[in-house]
Amino acid sequence: MSQRLLFNLTLLLTSLLLTTSVWAGQCTLSNGQHSSKAATKSSLMSALFIDAGNSHIAVDCKNITDSSFLQIRALELSHYQLQLNGQLLEPVRNQRLTYLLPRGDSHGVLTLRSNIARPLTFWLADAKQFNLSNIWHSCVMFLYLGLALTLVLYNLLLGIRLKSSLFSLYSLYTLSLAVFLSLQEGIPLLITGNNENLIPAIFWSSLAVLSGSAFFSRMMQLHRHYPKALKLTVLLPGFTMLALALTTGTSHIFQSTANSLLNYLAIVVILSLLVMTALRLKHKDRDAVWVTLALGILLIGMLLRQSHFNTTSYISYYVMIIAATVEALMLAALVSQRLAILREEHQHAVTQANTDPLTGLLNRAGWQAAASLQQTEPEQHSLLFIDLDKFKDINDSFGHQAGDDALKAVAKMLTSTLGKNAIIGRYAGDEFVAFISDASIGIAKAKVETLEHRLKQLKVAGQTFTVSGSVGAYYLHAEDNLEEALAKADASMYQHKSDKKASS
Repeated sequence: MSQRLLFNLTLLLTSLLLTTSVWAGQCTLSNGQHSSKAATKSSLMSALFIDAGNSHIAVDCKNITDSSFLQIRALELSHYQLQLNGQLLEPVRNQRLTYLLPRGDSHGVLTLRSNIARPLTFWLADAKQFNLSNIWHSCVMFLYLGLALTLVLYNLLLGIRLKSSLFSLYSLYTLSLAVFLSLQEGIPLLITGNNENLIPAIFWSSLAVLSGSAFFSRMMQLHRHYPKALKLTVLLPGFTMLALALTTGTSHIFQSTANSLLNYLAIVVILSLLVMTALRLKHKDRDAVWVTLALGILLIGMLLRQSHFNTTSYISYYVMIIAATVEALMLAALVSQRLAILREEHQHAVTQANTDPLTGLLNRAGWQAAASLQQTEPEQHSLLFIDLDKFKDINDSFGHQAGDDALKAVAKMLTSTLGKNAIIGRYAGDEFVAFISDASIGIAKAKVETLEHRLKQLKVAGQTFTVSGSVGAYYLHAEDNLEEALAKADASMYQHKSDKKASS
């Protein structure tokens, strides 16, 4: 009894499995030379090889259930229409050439034009498969395009702001590659409802290779390190690609030949750039690691796509998009690193331009800029003007090196005495200025007295002389002009100097 029950259960499970594996519908496409079949309940794509130019493909569909879709990859396709059972079907708006098939059996003809000889990839999907496929494909494409366009705009603005052609070349390269992949994967078909492109994909492919070559060459300074190899293996194939793209015309045979040649030329260019960049690793070039990895990933993607081009593998479908996305992320990291270096160099240049090389204080221009910015704050400010007494005698008696040592000692003393709230600068020769923010008149007067006291006792290391000086002060009001306030502090200093001479 138990054995019969087990046998019946096994038979029932087997029947259910066989039932669920039966195809709900299938379509056969043939062009007289070749034929291929696709079915629902199957995740596999089928392919029918077609020549360049116009094709008339017989379509035979059987057992089609509700909401079954015939999908065809829109790569290099145009002038397409599907007629089944005497009726012309309108394509469904999609990234692939998609038709909602009538139920039951149907027969007809699919006419189309292909710019290149290639496998016509197609598959049959029910509503669930159709929706899942669309979600996956849309996520992959629009994530990549979103990343690419963000990088294009960001680096274009950087190139304009920094007046650097490097960022502009990166923007052009990323844009060209994104447009090329968009055209190949049917984005115009989704947006406009047709696959007619004003500028063919072959042009954008060539422009991507040429602008990418210029970007990588500029980034790695390859034109300086390997000028002959760069001209022979990168520039010559790159311009040849562009010339082929511009002269393809309307001949489908020539377009198909040019497309095959362009693929091989692109591989030659990327491989050459990869080799030259890898050679820079020996010289410990910090950018060479990122560029080598980016070019390596792009080359692997191109080789995989080329080797699987005549197959129905998903590798041929998505490998270039994935490779381009990973490469874009790596190059974004590289460009970000280069931008940080440029900012550091710019900041260093600004600091150097506003700094007195002898004392390390701000020079006249740097001090005026910093003080003007700080004066806008609604606080009490004080302005000090410091002039060393008989500094010329120090230079004449002890030499200019002693005078330089004295200036350094004064700068160090001013910094330690006035503190962080003071903007201190060497105004000219033996004259120093200080802008003290958030200081009341009482605090400022105390600092003046402290400065004069320390100036009288200031000794220069390794020298037998001491330094003295006079300090003038002016307490700023909100409406005061900085130049006028500085003149008043200067006058106060000279008055103080005169008073000291008179008393002595």
